[in-house]
Amino acid sequence: MYINKLIFATVAFLSINTAFAADKLNQYEDQMVNKVWITTDAIDAKNQAIAPSDKSVNNFFGIAQYNEDHTFKMYTPEGKLKLSGDWSISDDGKNRVITAKRPDGTVLFTRTVENVAVKADEYTYRIYPDTNNSKVYFDIVHKPLSDLLSAN
Repeated sequence: MYINKLIFATVAFLSINTAFAADKLNQYEDQMVNKVWITTDAIDAKNQAIAPSDKSVNNFFGIAQYNEDHTFKMYTPEGKLKLSGDWSISDDGKNRVITAKRPDGTVLFTRTVENVAVKADEYTYRIYPDTNNSKVYFDIVHKPLSDLLSAN
C-alpha cells in the first residue's frame, strides 16, 4: 500500500530532469542517473524491516533524482521538494556524498553515507544513528520507479 501511494505521488508530482553531463560520471554514478528512485524499505542490522513511519528512518523515505551534472533533488513521499544540491559517489563505489543547498546556493549540510548496493535496479545505503556504534544501523533501500511500475 505504501509503495502504491508513493508511486502515485511520484508520477503526479515529479518530472524527470535530464541534464547534460558537466563532469564524467564514474561507473557507480552512471547507475544512478536518468532514473527516479523510490525508497522501498528500511532494514535494520538484524535484517528486520522497519516501518516507513518509524522515527529512526522516516526522514530517509521519499523520492530522489540524481542528474548527470551532479545535482540532485529529493522529495517527500507526497512529492514535496525536500532537498536539492550536489551529489557524487566515490570512484570505488563505497560512499555517496550529498551537499544540500538552500535556493540561494548556500550549503545546508554535507552528508556522507556508506553504500551497500549501487546497481541499475537497486540503490541501498547504510545509516548509523550513533557513529560510534557500527553494530546498530539501517539499510535504506531504493528501487527505480520504472521497475516498480513494470512490476504492478
